[in-house]
Amino acid sequence: MRATTLLLALGILGACTTVPPIAGSEPEQGAEPTPVTDGPAPQPGPQPEIPDVLPEAVESAPDDTARVIECMRYNHVALITQLDRRDETAVLTRLGELRTGRSVCVPLIEKYFPDFAPFLDLYEKEWSFYEAYFALTAEAFTVYDRRAFCDHFGQTVRKAAEAWRAARTYLSWLSSATAPGQTLEGPLALMLQQGTEKVSGLGRAARILGTQYKKECGR
Repeated sequence: MRATTLLLALGILGACTTVPPIAGSEPEQGAEPTPVTDGPAPQPGPQPEIPDVLPEAVESAPDDTARVIECMRYNHVALITQLDRRDETAVLTRLGELRTGRSVCVPLIEKYFPDFAPFLDLYEKEWSFYEAYFALTAEAFTVYDRRAFCDHFGQTVRKAAEAWRAARTYLSWLSSATAPGQTLEGPLALMLQQGTEKVSGLGRAARILGTQYKKECGR
């Protein structure tokens, strides 16, 4: 499969991009993608250099209080919808931000939200999905190995489904913990606002990726 074909196959969300999903590829709204067995994947061969950079807003935050908000804003579905996945530099930079930013953002989130188990679970699973997704996308810019690609694609589908399930659990938990008419401020307001967006965005990504995986990898 040529790199251009891979990029078209990975244009999954449509928003803010000129690479739409293949017409008719999205299954029913309530359907979850077929689970993919986890396991070690073969090495994909030579890989492009990944920059060691933090997300700009995270790096420039004046203190940990501001930084934790920026980490929450960064780890969101906009990571996929607001990037041209045909731009190799942009894809590799985003992957570098995710790999570097994990060591800063995940400990901060755990420190500031120790009693928010559903949120912590979603945060970690969502971050892992984005890392897998952009690593998969980056493979289109390297020597292509079909077996490695399909293994990585399957792992990405699994991580997307896990993040989607975690998002639904999180939103249900957050909604039940919020009193009717209660006015939320600061991080809690942001969490509630993002909750619905995460369920919708991650669900769509999981469904489309699952369908595309079956089509591209014959499973």
